[in-house]
Amino acid sequence: MSPFRCLALTVLVCVSLVLAGYWSDSPPRPDSAASKTVVPDESAVVSKVRPAIAAHVGAAQQASETPPDPRPAVPILSIHNPLVVPIGDTPAVSGGPFQNWPAIEDVTHGLRIFHPQGWLYASSKEKLFSLQQQMSDPAVAKAVLAQQAAHIDSLIAAGQEDQFVGYGFQFAPDTEPAHINSFDIRAIPAAGRTLEQFTLQLAARLGESEVETLESVKVGPGLRPWGEESASIRYSSSGAVVEEGKVVKRPGTEVVGWQVVLLSPDGGTFLLVTFDIRGEQFDGLLKPLLRDIVRRVQWLDHPAYEPPTGPTVTISRTMYVRTGPDFDQPIIGMATEAQQYPAISTNAGGDWWRIEYEGQLAWVYGGFVTPTAAAARAPKADLSGWLTYDDPARGFSLSYPSGWHYFDPARPSQVDQSLFSAAVKRRDDTQLDLAEMGALVSAMSGRRDDAVIGLGLQSRPADSGSSNFMLVFTVAAEGTTLERYAQAAAEHVYSIEPANVVLVRGLRPSNEEVVSVRYREHATASEVWQVVLLSPDGERLLVLAFSVHMDEFAALQPLLGEIVQRTRWVDIESPSPTRPAVPMIRVHNPLVIPTGDTPALSGGPFKDWLAVEDAAHGLRIFHPPGWLYASSKEELSSLQPQMGAPAVADAVLTRQSAYIDSLTPSRQEDRLVGYGFQHAPDTPSTYNNHFAIHAIPVAGQTLAQIAQQLAAHLEESEAETLESVKIGPGLRPWGEETVSIRYRSGDAVVEQGKVVKRPGTEVVGWQVVLLSPDGGSFLLFTFAIWGEQFDGRLEPLMRDIVRRVQWQDHPAYEPLVSPTVTITRTMYVRGGPGTDHAIISTVTEGQKYPAVSTNAGGDWWQIEYEGWLAWVYGGYVTPSADAERALQADPSGWLTHDDLARGLSLSYPSGWHYFDPARPSQVDLSLFSSAVKGRKGERIGVAEMGDLVSAMSVRRDDAVIGLGLQSGSTDSATSNFMLVFTVAAAGTTLERYAQAAAEHAYSIEPASVETVQGLRPFNEEVVSIRYREHATASEVWQVVLPSPDGERLLVLAFCVHSDEFAELQPVLNEIVLRTRWAEQPSSGVRQVHSASPHLRLHW
Repeated sequence: MSPFRCLALTVLVCVSLVLAGYWSDSPPRPDSAASKTVVPDESAVVSKVRPAIAAHVGAAQQASETPPDPRPAVPILSIHNPLVVPIGDTPAVSGGPFQNWPAIEDVTHGLRIFHPQGWLYASSKEKLFSLQQQMSDPAVAKAVLAQQAAHIDSLIAAGQEDQFVGYGFQFAPDTEPAHINSFDIRAIPAAGRTLEQFTLQLAARLGESEVETLESVKVGPGLRPWGEESASIRYSSSGAVVEEGKVVKRPGTEVVGWQVVLLSPDGGTFLLVTFDIRGEQFDGLLKPLLRDIVRRVQWLDHPAYEPPTGPTVTISRTMYVRTGPDFDQPIIGMATEAQQYPAISTNAGGDWWRIEYEGQLAWVYGGFVTPTAAAARAPKADLSGWLTYDDPARGFSLSYPSGWHYFDPARPSQVDQSLFSAAVKRRDDTQLDLAEMGALVSAMSGRRDDAVIGLGLQSRPADSGSSNFMLVFTVAAEGTTLERYAQAAAEHVYSIEPANVVLVRGLRPSNEEVVSVRYREHATASEVWQVVLLSPDGERLLVLAFSVHMDEFAALQPLLGEIVQRTRWVDIESPSPTRPAVPMIRVHNPLVIPTGDTPALSGGPFKDWLAVEDAAHGLRIFHPPGWLYASSKEELSSLQPQMGAPAVADAVLTRQSAYIDSLTPSRQEDRLVGYGFQHAPDTPSTYNNHFAIHAIPVAGQTLAQIAQQLAAHLEESEAETLESVKIGPGLRPWGEETVSIRYRSGDAVVEQGKVVKRPGTEVVGWQVVLLSPDGGSFLLFTFAIWGEQFDGRLEPLMRDIVRRVQWQDHPAYEPLVSPTVTITRTMYVRGGPGTDHAIISTVTEGQKYPAVSTNAGGDWWQIEYEGWLAWVYGGYVTPSADAERALQADPSGWLTHDDLARGLSLSYPSGWHYFDPARPSQVDLSLFSSAVKGRKGERIGVAEMGDLVSAMSVRRDDAVIGLGLQSGSTDSATSNFMLVFTVAAAGTTLERYAQAAAEHAYSIEPASVETVQGLRPFNEEVVSIRYREHATASEVWQVVLPSPDGERLLVLAFCVHSDEFAELQPVLNEIVLRTRWAEQPSSGVRQVHSASPHLRLHW
């Protein structure tokens, strides 16, 4: 389960508690090592429970007077080498990290339970007293067992005795009975409930308990081997314990409660493990041990994971097995005809196969083997002999030499098991089972196997006494910087001597800074080197931890350094000082006449773009100045007069003609719509950015299906590397859905239908697919742009080419007709809802006007009157039947626009008009047209409005969700407006946004950027950005708010004439104050092709 599901479950619990409406002003609730809630059976109903768990936890933390923990938010990681025989030991004394843990077979419940030394365990209350002989002093034993028996009674409700599995407690003769750490296990019928549903019930019961304070609820992998999901519920208490079923005050008592829920492999039973641990002992010594109790539980006859077999090769002729992919490499064995071996990878040429041979990595000649069909998915080494492991789920890619083997220990194959078994010295060639392997990985990671995402083993001969390995961890950064991590690591005790901890550059590309931690594990003669990387979004730490025999470290260090150097992040944008993960939002005012211009000079942001009418395909294509466009290969030659020197023109056109041939398969020439390319006389013919447009019959396909086809074709290509596939709105006006496929090529381009190597060439490819309004054809755009130009200047221009395409005779959107009012008696039109407001004009009987809203009393109607907002008395109008959907102002005269799709509610005064520019009505168009100055009352069409909104948002109209206009008279020279944007936060905090905004060039003079409180309810913090757009004499003020879940940023951007800003600011402040987040519906994200890691169907 992803972290997002964990978060969603926590939110679900919180919302359920809030809706239940239960609240108490009682003091903090006590807790106990002995206190337990009765587990709800399948008919239990959550009734009155406490509200707002998350808020409660936050308040408790804020109120705490405990000084901050000096340890970093992210635990320091250490590793150990349990694979070798420790110095002074012999193989006979080595039995793994849990060799002394007793195992209890519970045939009734089909379980095997392990418990650590120093703990006692009984599978029933009756068997509890048989433990007395292990407890030395009879008097102490009797007191302890009596208390534990009473505690068991408090756990088991009448009629649920068969659900009890067992009870364990920590015991030492000098421990007081009231201070014994314990755990119990119960097996509860699932009764059709999911893990999430059952967890919600448990959390709700804890929420209404008088002795527990619920702290956190999580569901996901991490506590169990092989990625098995579990639920984790943590709660605490202070000042009370339960003894013999009663709450007893014990001042100074602090107990941590932890419930873990497992679901049986057959889905029929929940296993509930509940720990009660004294607070000061939980987070230190005991938490790792309790995790091991949970991790080691086994379901009898139900293996949690079956390792896959993997592809194989069959030997077709007896030959030598070698240490490397060549005939000059040392021989290590012989493979005879018809033998089968697991196939792991091939060399770069594909003529040698790397196999698993008696627990080692080895090579056989590919000419004498027959691979299985599944072997086609085996990885292929690069020219340097290195292999790459792509882990898109964790967003990183790791490369390693072919003498190493890398895998995810949570999903091992049989090959992984064999190689791992061979790496464990002292086992006499015994194959490890999954439980043993999991226990060893836990020991290798210092019991942080929940954070382990990869394990690399160096292949060694069977008689080697050393086992070199690397573990790869990922942990949430939780605000920890590399400097803070280095400081904590320097204070951490890794070994008997201090570790060497430094912040260094030079190990990573672009001189990226990392933390290097190096220390020696003397017991295993191992040198440990950890390199800590911070993800580009600052959200995660990646730790590459190497354990190498100390005599071999110096020889291996260059190779380890190369592993660090080659590790890269996948699909995470690197932040730069001027461009944070979330792009800066800017606004511009194209509605007014710029200073020094005249109305005649204003033609919109695309006035210089050329339009090409394509009657054959029913299209209108726009292309920018500096680009040439031809609708056929034959038409290319007609462009020569526009291209300057004939020799240069001929070379360029010859190349473009060949490229069109490579794009258009035989007998599909009629699909070519056109071809455009960027040209300047001094541009070499091999460096022309270009795009092609094809019209493809739908033939019953959906957008998702053609996206899948195009992506599959790119994945098979030798020249392109597929990067992302997305389907959704954002590229086209009015929310029209499109496909966006991004890919990249390096050192290879297609020329005249052939792949040609061009060192230093980096090309970004972008394909966009539109569906025609009649559903009969796809329009496929293919852009090929040189890499360094795409992300900067040219990507916005490419987006505009896509956005401006028009289907002839098929308007993308028909503006809605608004409700109306019909005048029943001649009367004045006024500037506000009352006879004391200024008279604007007169309306006569029988006239109809669009109805926008009513006042709070419903006796005045706001109408659209000649391009601006005005009011008429309701007693002299007849509203149309659909006028009931018109908004009604509150007593203060403000209106509210509820946007449930975006989870937002925005209020504004009745002198403003707010709407979604992706779905404008005819009234919206009229008011917008009036706001455009210098047009002499000319009505603006849908397409031109889209162009202007794009210009207002500086081509970020994909992020615009609302537009507000201040109504004014037609002879006013100013147009004040606000744009509302929403963008994914992508891990950006308000502090980080403010920092990036302070470095961003909004105008010719620096913007005023500050993080402020007081603009929002509850003193919520926001980012305020203010700057002046001198060309339009406009003052711009942006207010950036984070959504409650931290996933989105809302930007309210106001653009007001400089002379009017001071007067309007109180109104703008009120808009910011009244904006609120509404309940958010589910995202409705659709899945197109789950088999491919590239497909992400959200925008």
